[in-house]
Amino acid sequence: MINIFKNNKKGFTLLEMLISAAIFAITVVIGIDIFFGVARMQKRTAYIQDIQSDARYVMEEMATQLRQGMINYQWYEDQGIPFSDLRDNTHQDNKILATKDLDGNLFFFERVKEGTLYDGSNRYVMKVCSVDIASDELDDCNNRTTYENWQIITPDEIHVEKFYLFVSPEENPFELNEDSEYKASQQPMVTIVFHTTTDRQEKEYQIDTKLSTTISSRVYKR
Repeated sequence: MINIFKNNKKGFTLLEMLISAAIFAITVVIGIDIFFGVARMQKRTAYIQDIQSDARYVMEEMATQLRQGMINYQWYEDQGIPFSDLRDNTHQDNKILATKDLDGNLFFFERVKEGTLYDGSNRYVMKVCSVDIASDELDDCNNRTTYENWQIITPDEIHVEKFYLFVSPEENPFELNEDSEYKASQQPMVTIVFHTTTDRQEKEYQIDTKLSTTISSRVYKR
């Protein structure tokens, strides 16, 4: 009697096993590369969000003081600082925003040179100082040599590339001229331009943030 059922015990050949192992290895490498690529992308995205959030925080602090108070015309006049210096983009040293609220409290924001960047160029930060007239008459923001009483409000990795202001009107609308008329009849408005970069050597982490806003004071009384 002829046995029509043959016992076929043939397995994988060596070549088939090598091909299978190579395909598996390639798949694993691709998967790992995709995983780390996604992880890097997520890390960079989170970093960008943090940097932009820090820049927006500084901008919002300046905007808040202007909305709740006003531009301090008298301080600029006393210091001999023309508003044309604040909007001059060719000269970026010592740009300062001076505000005051209804209680006479003073707030200052200034772009100050502080250290060097990784490439050896000057690093600029934003510093803030306040004078609470009602409770702390000893507080002083006038020392702009050592910046005693001033605080840095930008993180270590942020370099303030540009900071300049457009003030309108440039003449004090709360002050009388020689004819006993107000020098200007316009609600004070300030446009803030604020650009930051990151102090990182890696190109993928060199983030530019460009912000600008125009604020009109809620206070306009004579």
